[in-house]
Amino acid sequence: MQKKNILLVSLVVLLVGFVLIATVSGLFTPASKQTVTKIGIIMPLSGDAAGLGDELSKSLELAKSEINKDQNKIEFIYEDGKCDSKEAANAASKLVNIDKVDYIIGGFCSSEVLGAAPIIESSKVIMLSPSGSSQEITNAGDYVFRLIPSDSYLAQKVSEEMVNQKITKVAIIYENEAYSKALADTFKAEYLKDSNNKIVLEEGYMSTENDFRTIVTKVIASNPQAVYLIPNSTGKATLRLILNEFQANNYKPKIFTNEMIALPEIVSEYPELVEGAIYPQYNINDKDPVTLEYSNKLKSLYGQDFPNQLPLSYSAYTYDSVYVIAEAIDHCKEDTECAKAYLYSIKDKHMTSGTVTFDSYGDVQSSYIFNTIRNGTVVIYNWFLFSFFIYSLAIFHIISK
Repeated sequence: MQKKNILLVSLVVLLVGFVLIATVSGLFTPASKQTVTKIGIIMPLSGDAAGLGDELSKSLELAKSEINKDQNKIEFIYEDGKCDSKEAANAASKLVNIDKVDYIIGGFCSSEVLGAAPIIESSKVIMLSPSGSSQEITNAGDYVFRLIPSDSYLAQKVSEEMVNQKITKVAIIYENEAYSKALADTFKAEYLKDSNNKIVLEEGYMSTENDFRTIVTKVIASNPQAVYLIPNSTGKATLRLILNEFQANNYKPKIFTNEMIALPEIVSEYPELVEGAIYPQYNINDKDPVTLEYSNKLKSLYGQDFPNQLPLSYSAYTYDSVYVIAEAIDHCKEDTECAKAYLYSIKDKHMTSGTVTFDSYGDVQSSYIFNTIRNGTVVIYNWFLFSFFIYSLAIFHIISK
């Protein structure tokens, strides 16, 4: 029995010795450990904006599944930003200091981006926001990027359209959050460049407001030619309350607003009020083969009416954000200085959401269209001019060849 034990021990020693010698000599190399990079996600997962988070997370997961198809490369750590700056700051602190991530996708609301930005900058972590559109994000920091263009451009276009329509008296109602307030401020600055124009009323409201009788009474008394109504992207509940108050007072103003007005439930509940409402929207070409393929994937996975909380563009920005970060990881691994330089170097990259070029502020540019509600359906506001513009571009392209 003792001899058997000695023999067994000798065989084990010989086997270990062989493996060590083979490894040193290069005859045997252990399989390298697969590296999976953790990416932090800051988005609204609870509260009024939870529905948006749920919808957009599907685009995140679709992109991740495609990237990880042959080999697990990335994983997500979700944190609830609640569309709130303080909550987003707490989420960023956890992701950076406890989870030790080098890359974050988010925030999805402008307030989340602005709340997290100081932590991102001090930690030198890359943050790419798919949908934070406040103009304040432009100067949020050198490590902060976004795929959606700044809303300052859209606010300027709203002002231009009102001037074109010879509207000289406007009432502004805005939700007192980073996104909505920035739009209101930019619009006001642009609109008042013409001394003939007047802001007859400007009223901000908190996201928790539940009584709009006083505000609507003031709006009616100010007798504007148009109302610029700016709810936050999570402000479906307050938008309903404002429209309810309009309806109760039989008040049907000319409304300029944002894409929240086009949510199916809003259009179906307030068909007369929203009829003719005008809002600008960054335009993605849903006939582009890349965009069309993506849209078809979503519909096959989640149904023909998906996405239904936000326009396709938001979903596309979200999907593209995963690919942009994954490419930065491929190029730079954990080196965020390298990743920052890589992102700034991206020029004319064809993606689902359009052509991506980051400027020196980490912003992108995009074309826009005006939409309106007509007979319960969202249509391009001035289709004739839009068609003429597209036709002119096509002719120019042919001539210039």
